[in-house]
Amino acid sequence: WSLVSDIVNDRYANCRPTVLLSNLTLQQFTTVAGERLVDRFRDGGQIVIVDGPSLRGKFPQEAEPPPEPSRVVI
Repeated sequence: WSLVSDIVNDRYANCRPTVLLSNLTLQQFTTVAGERLVDRFRDGGQIVIVDGPSLRGKFPQEAEPPPEPSRVVI
């Protein structure tokens, strides 16, 4: 976690946006990564917890791609 902490601290010091994804609960993540790293995300940011069943394997592998978004030219 030292490398992750270094990256987060550098981005925090330079006011750069950072997104970190994990499949751990917030308590588990705090135990693994440390309170200091979690505080970096709490300070001026937000922690979003997405809780729900896994969707892996629920969709066909060869599904059609989504349609292109509409484009407006001004």
